[in-house]
Amino acid sequence: MNPTLRLAYNKLRPTPIYVYYGRRVLPVAGWFSGMIIMLGWPFVWSSTSNKLHNVPNINGL
Repeated sequence: MNPTLRLAYNKLRPTPIYVYYGRRVLPVAGWFSGMIIMLGWPFVWSSTSNKLHNVPNINGL
């Protein structure tokens, strides 16, 4: 084996798996936050509207 290649090969280190998972934390957190917002806004809208208009016991749009 070429000495230069041997030195380069010995300097290679495997990337730990937690590095790959760490890179995915922000996109996954953003995706879950988006889903919560998209699925939760009708409830917040209707409950706020019902509170403002003093409507008793109506939980939907």
